[in-house]
Amino acid sequence: MRGAAFAMVLLVAARALAAGGDYRLDSREWNGLGRLGDEAAAAGCTISATETLDWSALAARDVVWFVYPRTAVDGGRLRRWLEAGGRAVVADDFGASDAALAALEIRRLRGELDHVDRYDDNAALPVARQALSTELSVGIADVVANHPAFFSAATPATFAFSPGAALVVEGRLGKGYFVAISDPSVLINNMLEIDENLAFARALIKRTCKPGERIHLVTQSF
Repeated sequence: MRGAAFAMVLLVAARALAAGGDYRLDSREWNGLGRLGDEAAAAGCTISATETLDWSALAARDVVWFVYPRTAVDGGRLRRWLEAGGRAVVADDFGASDAALAALEIRRLRGELDHVDRYDDNAALPVARQALSTELSVGIADVVANHPAFFSAATPATFAFSPGAALVVEGRLGKGYFVAISDPSVLINNMLEIDENLAFARALIKRTCKPGERIHLVTQSF
């Protein structure tokens, strides 16, 4: 498991990215999402950041990604949209999406991750192993997280740090499909320098968005 490890020193700094970065889609800084945007475009998906989410205006070709939301995500609206056939990614480790996660029968937890492998022996970078072979995880042995929370879920984990401590949970609700990630920084530029994380990001795009469809990226306050 090797990517460009030289930049990992940046990730040992303060975890609160709002202080030094902001998950901006147009950012090439270490904590931006510029690389993710490039990968979506290469897959034929339009991705755009939005500060306003109108659930009633979403169409069948729309996908919603909540990545580090700092405004509460309405669990009831998310559940109804998924039941009708929507697709969503919820990547959050600070709590704004707790109601949305609860609607998916997922709880966000924090605590020590004991007896878990670490990337480059860095205590801040625990490794989640593939726990379930799915279209999202095929060919990806592990994903590296950065100071993550973890999930307890009714649905089996796709990637987990240990039993009962999930990094990635995916599932269906009605006609819809969702992916929940307990660490949004898995998707930032710096972390996509790790080969497995880049493979995961590409698989996540492919699994949730077909060519010609649109990803609405909801991040920070909206």
